[in-house]
Amino acid sequence: MLSINSDEWVEPVSSSGFKTTATFLPSKVPFTRALAGDPKVLLCDEATSALDPKTTSQILALLKKLNQELKLTIVIITHQMSVVKDICDRAAVMEQGEVIEQGYVYDLFSNPKTKLTKSFMDTANNFGSFFDILDEKGSLADVADGTHIYLLTYTGDAAGKALMSEIYKKFTVESNILYGNIDYIKGKPLGKLAVNLTGDKDKIEEAVEYIKNSGVQLEVLKRLRL
Repeated sequence: MLSINSDEWVEPVSSSGFKTTATFLPSKVPFTRALAGDPKVLLCDEATSALDPKTTSQILALLKKLNQELKLTIVIITHQMSVVKDICDRAAVMEQGEVIEQGYVYDLFSNPKTKLTKSFMDTANNFGSFFDILDEKGSLADVADGTHIYLLTYTGDAAGKALMSEIYKKFTVESNILYGNIDYIKGKPLGKLAVNLTGDKDKIEEAVEYIKNSGVQLEVLKRLRL
């Protein structure tokens, strides 16, 4: 994962260089040495790897301060999606040396386009652990056979909607919440909810369409067979 905490990309001139002066910061190298040459771009290669949570937070706070006070563009190479979520503005996902997806961090977390990006982003909110147990039917308590498990993604203003309450009142469809999480990325809310809907089949279909029309992303995670 290559991440940039600046509103503008640093355009590469080749596979090995950038258009502007940059200082490379390998892991555990003091920041003072990296900043001695007054660089325009700071490259951080796994700067928070193998660090305890407290030290990681201190490093990220320092990077934010450098970005804000020195107007320094910072490029972070990392496998830690929590770092990307906490500090970066834009990101690029790489696979086998190729950029497969890029954009604003909020967009990548809320609507990833590739399977790899999705798997990366799920590690930042523990949703990946929920996906791991979906195939273990016995681990999902009180989930009725013949029903579906849906993933709802709430973005922006939609994050404040009480949709589960609304679909019960409108369609008498009950929702069993299996997993939920809400994050704030760059000050914008992003919520994810895994639910099992039960009720009349036609009413469930109406409720699903209502959810989609409410500005909430919806996908079927699993169909449970009788």
